[in-house]
Amino acid sequence: MQQVPDLLLSRTPRENVVVPGVLDGDQVVACMSVLQMTHFEGLWIDPDRRGDPGVLRALLRLGHAVPLVRGEPWVVAQVAEDPKADHFLAKMGGLKMHAATYMLPVRSW
Repeated sequence: MQQVPDLLLSRTPRENVVVPGVLDGDQVVACMSVLQMTHFEGLWIDPDRRGDPGVLRALLRLGHAVPLVRGEPWVVAQVAEDPKADHFLAKMGGLKMHAATYMLPVRSW
């Protein structure tokens, strides 16, 4: 199985990646990848329309337009564990990534 950083870097336009590194003389002693990406978040469908595949397709088409216009080849989408969602996203070409996700505040540490 590919490691998460390798997978992300293989699918990220180079202009959206910065790799800061810590040097000790000429030796790199630490580095990380900082990625700019689109993240689908907060999907909501009216309870009366849930299960209607046309509504979900229309919403995803609209959301898909954003990274398409930006020239991004992929988006990140987080969903609760659900076999139906797994099947649907895999059918769309989604690759399930097994990693914990953390949200960090941007401030001086």
